[in-house]
Amino acid sequence: MRTHARGLDQDRFEVISPLPEGFDGDITSEQFDAIADLIVGACNYGRPTVVIAPIPAIPRLATRLSFFIENQKRPSVFVGALRPWLDEPRSDLFQNFVTALEVAELLGKRAIAETLICGRHWVYRANRCIIGNANSYETFASPSFEPLGELKADVDLHTDSMLPTEFPDFRTYVVPGRAKGIMALDAENLADESGGLIRMALDAGAKGLVIRAVPSGRIPRDPDFLNAIEIAVRQDIPVAIGTTPGGVTDLSRSDLGRRLLGMGVMETGDMLFDVAVEKMRWLLDGDRDRDWLAVDFAKAFRGECTPRAIYKAPHKDIRPLEL
Repeated sequence: MRTHARGLDQDRFEVISPLPEGFDGDITSEQFDAIADLIVGACNYGRPTVVIAPIPAIPRLATRLSFFIENQKRPSVFVGALRPWLDEPRSDLFQNFVTALEVAELLGKRAIAETLICGRHWVYRANRCIIGNANSYETFASPSFEPLGELKADVDLHTDSMLPTEFPDFRTYVVPGRAKGIMALDAENLADESGGLIRMALDAGAKGLVIRAVPSGRIPRDPDFLNAIEIAVRQDIPVAIGTTPGGVTDLSRSDLGRRLLGMGVMETGDMLFDVAVEKMRWLLDGDRDRDWLAVDFAKAFRGECTPRAIYKAPHKDIRPLEL
């Protein structure tokens, strides 16, 4: 769809700015619930929502909303600014905000279940988006998925690639977030300490582990690290292993990776690391049993990954992880 809005009708969308400027911490459950309720209310009135937020908070907040808002009837569009003060020379706040309003206006009557991030030149699917070059006005990037729109003199939106609302005649609602204790671990930078950190998390009652390995998803061959993963799997704690943004995790390419898969360790495929964390939290909230969770983790529910088959391990791969 290639067009531009001729005049913006403020009655056709909601605008919220729920977080203070400069906010870069974790969203509290109270903040998340308040934002989700505002978006749900707008959806049920048939209006999209424009969310103005500090850039560091946008990808994770938008991703979490993309999972926990069910049957989204109208899109939500997140927007921020590198220079967020209007009296600052070269401020990009006004242009970015007006562009986001135009995107919301153009999608206003469509039953689209997308949570979008509006950059300077592109529109991204939120759960495929990361913060890219912090010194560029195009702050965001989508390393493994094509943008859903291009922002030029006209706004070119790829609506054919956007997710439709599953049940347009039913109400949008929020899934209560109950799952706590999802541990995200960067094994690339913490290889020597990873095993101890995993055991500490298990002792503290962690419900799931998402581990970022080195590029290409190669597993550190550290006995302490591998032993800790094996302990987690034996305790029926879901474990997922991923790689750096833009990469695709394929554990089946190595003997050690195949043995991990045979034990029940999951791989993130081309899913972003922070997205995998939010997806595991969402799946655990759904009270799925361990086998179904592994199947669902490989599916694309919100366009967050390329669907992939579950690795079926031969019996020889299901054995202890001795080196």
